Amino acid sequence: MKFHADRDEAVSPVIATILLVALTVVLVAIVAVVMVGMANDIVPTKTVAATVLAGDGYATATVVSGNDVHQLTNFSLTLFNDGGTYTNLMDEGTGVELVGKILRVPASGKVSSGIYQYTITGNFSDGSSQVLSIGTITLTA
Repeated sequence: MKFHADRDEAVSPVIATILLVALTVVLVAIVAVVMVGMANDIVPTKTVAATVLAGDGYATATVVSGNDVHQLTNFSLTLFNDGGTYTNLMDEGTGVELVGKILRVPASGKVSSGIYQYTITGNFSDGSSQVLSIGTITLTA
């Protein structure tokens, strides 16, 4: 009995396996480069707590605490609805000096009764700006 082995048949599957492994390595490298590039664009968020209270035709915002309050340079409160937009900026002091300061919007007078969206935005010593709070508030005049 003679056994005849044709060695040419094994070459094609070996080359195919090597090519698939090489392709997988290249794809993993491309994905890794893209993910590292995306990770470098992530900016750490600041932690600052603020409250908003409704008054008689106005709203007030107060910074109350936070790990990054020492970096706060100012904060603003913006109220808006279909009737208009009202904004005021608190810049009397920096950092912990801003804790407990009451920011009134509008600064004087009253707004009409209604439901308002509000946004509190903080600016920080590193030049960054961040929304501290977003919500709705009902004001009565």
